[in-house]
Amino acid sequence: MLRICLKIKEFDLKGILFLISGLVLIHFNVNGQNNETITENNFLNSIIEDFLTNNDETSIDPTLLYDQLNDLKKNPIDINKASFEEWQKLFFIPDIILKDIISYKIEQGEFLSVYELQAVPTLGIDDVKKMLPFVKINGSAANYNVPFLDMLKNGKNDLFLKWERILEQPIGYTTEQKNSGSSYYLGDQNKFFVRYRHQYSNKLSFGFTAEKDPGEEFFYGSNKKNGFDYYTFHAFLKNYSPNLISLAIGDFAVSFGQGLITHAGFGYGKSSFATLIKKGGPVLIPYTSTLENNFFRGVGASFRVAKNFELTSFVSSRNTDANIIVPDSTIEYDFGFSSLQTSGFHRTQSEIDDKNSIKQRNAGLNFKYSKNNLNISFNGLYTNFDEALIPQERLDNLFAFRGKTLTNVSIDYAYIYRNFYFFGET
Repeated sequence: MLRICLKIKEFDLKGILFLISGLVLIHFNVNGQNNETITENNFLNSIIEDFLTNNDETSIDPTLLYDQLNDLKKNPIDINKASFEEWQKLFFIPDIILKDIISYKIEQGEFLSVYELQAVPTLGIDDVKKMLPFVKINGSAANYNVPFLDMLKNGKNDLFLKWERILEQPIGYTTEQKNSGSSYYLGDQNKFFVRYRHQYSNKLSFGFTAEKDPGEEFFYGSNKKNGFDYYTFHAFLKNYSPNLISLAIGDFAVSFGQGLITHAGFGYGKSSFATLIKKGGPVLIPYTSTLENNFFRGVGASFRVAKNFELTSFVSSRNTDANIIVPDSTIEYDFGFSSLQTSGFHRTQSEIDDKNSIKQRNAGLNFKYSKNNLNISFNGLYTNFDEALIPQERLDNLFAFRGKTLTNVSIDYAYIYRNFYFFGET
């Protein structure tokens, strides 16, 4: 495989027009990283590799993990001021240990150094080493008075370009495959990826991602107008005022409880440390992944409605891939779809026919109470499809949902008492 990557980091707004006007086709390897950057990347990759090795979830995008760790490295957690939700961004540390860190600070007073984390009884030295790049001390209090224009002007901009191609010709692209009448790929073997992101501290983030997978058409055929096969855009504002926790516009991910209804956060699927299986993290996060599903498109917001109480709501509407059922005069089938298509590939004619074939609408609500070692949340998610879901008549689909409209509600809870951790979702 031949791969070319170009990453341009932290340029100002004046440089954007220059970069757009100056981009040319690159036919050689570009290495813009120094030894220090390579070492940092290896450290982040080692954490991600350990996480994925101990996780049986197949829908986690490593890019999303890397983005979260990279954001934390740029904007470390203040260990004397961080809330429990902020601590949960360290997804590789169990919640019960994070609670112990907070309890230690309450009992012993504020930390004098990040290295004092070694004094927390349940925190091992290996975990402390992993945490050090993502924590700080004596940071300033949350600033709710930063003008929006200043965040636009003083933020950092990252642009990432990537091209990949397998040198050998796979069978799906061969002339013999096309002439045989079998399914074949309509596009070329190239993979293109473009991502731009603007960030100001951890308060403002906006950007877009565009991707073309190998085998997909590029500025011709089904993608003649759109160019890339997949686009995602987000604008995310955090802690803009004491009562506005977060505001998401465009594409975003939602995490309720332990994932009984929906969850896009991180949690170990299996581990020698049983408490690592608990999922956590913010309810709303910006979506920057190349996985073409598991996100919402619309508007969402989280508010602090009273002391210890938070309210999150969102609405979403987007087209999604589905396996369409075409009515047949000889078979008693209604028009609908048999399942959602989650591969994200649109290479063959049948895959293109399934692309964005169903309209999915969602509305969700999360009401959370948090105090000391107790967390209780009420969750609700409404889903509507413009055509009916009609699963295939199989034994494993006996109790599967059928129809256009589905409403799910749940209560999730977590409580820590000494060394016992009780959590779940019902």
